[in-house]
Amino acid sequence: MVAADRLSMGGAARARGMNASMTPISSRRSGQKQRRPCVFCGRTVPLTKEHVWPQQLGDVLPNVGPGKHLFGLTGDPESWVLGDRPAFSRAVKIVCAQCNNVWMSRLEMAARPIFEPMMPGTRRVTVQPSEQRTLAFWIVKTAMTLQLSHPTRQPEAIPSAHYSELYKEQRPPRLCQVWIAGCTHDDRPIDLPMPMIGRCRITPLKHFRPDDIPVDQPKLPAYSVAMSMGNLAMAIFGHQFPSRTRRRPRAARPETVSHLLDAPARGRRRV
Repeated sequence: MVAADRLSMGGAARARGMNASMTPISSRRSGQKQRRPCVFCGRTVPLTKEHVWPQQLGDVLPNVGPGKHLFGLTGDPESWVLGDRPAFSRAVKIVCAQCNNVWMSRLEMAARPIFEPMMPGTRRVTVQPSEQRTLAFWIVKTAMTLQLSHPTRQPEAIPSAHYSELYKEQRPPRLCQVWIAGCTHDDRPIDLPMPMIGRCRITPLKHFRPDDIPVDQPKLPAYSVAMSMGNLAMAIFGHQFPSRTRRRPRAARPETVSHLLDAPARGRRRV
């Protein structure tokens, strides 16, 4: 899944060899309109729109003009949609007013002073230990919103149980790890328009199994997320196995990637 100001893809995503699975939203097929529950608290009440990326980022990142928003799924040509809309205007109707206006609003206000200075890439930013959990919370919430931003597909990567856990505990799911790093978009796929200042790739890990889980045990949902906005790169790994296994991505290098969540607190992180 790619999500961006200039280029944005919702649902699960297309980026270099990534595979994912999505199924059509059944409620769109039926003639009877059904009220959907809030994806976080589960209450069946009227839903409100949540912006995929904060609108205020338009004041932080360079103005690249009218946005191109691209949605699609690798291996599913019919899932690709290209739309024109103002930058940072993509919103999805998936949360109730109480979630949107209370804890999600508070989280946005608390996280903005942390992530906004990182996105332009003009200076190094120190993340204090007290800020790391807030930033990780916001990153996971944003990934969950991005997963549900495809107009016609229902993704199957981040499980609904992790949405509920994030809401109830007011922090990322327990079996979830979050990293941040600096990045550029020079390696964008050659068929994507320029400029591209953000993207997101969400992948269901159908073959993942922790080392301490017997092979005869059933597989449970696992997923990875790689997303960026401006010069801030964010990565998430999560699963539902009853395990204490912690795996660091093979490509992660300690000198360039900071582990925000589920790592021993050793002090400040710098990006």
